[in-house]
Amino acid sequence: MSSPIFKFNDYKKKQERNILITNMGVYNLKGTNSTSLTNSAIKRKIDVDKIKAVTVSKIGTEFIIHVPE
Repeated sequence: MSSPIFKFNDYKKKQERNILITNMGVYNLKGTNSTSLTNSAIKRKIDVDKIKAVTVSKIGTEFIIHVPE
């Protein structure tokens, strides 16, 4: 299952993203209305073993995925 999320860019502009998280990696899917991999193209993939840490906000629903590379 994938879910839409919002990313804030360097200019504090909100941008919608559709991500999929599996035991193999985190996928950024093309298109914001994609609900399954059969209808979606993978724009970017982060392998699980490349993720150093995940920081979760105590105040809201925000999180950061730390990838050193």
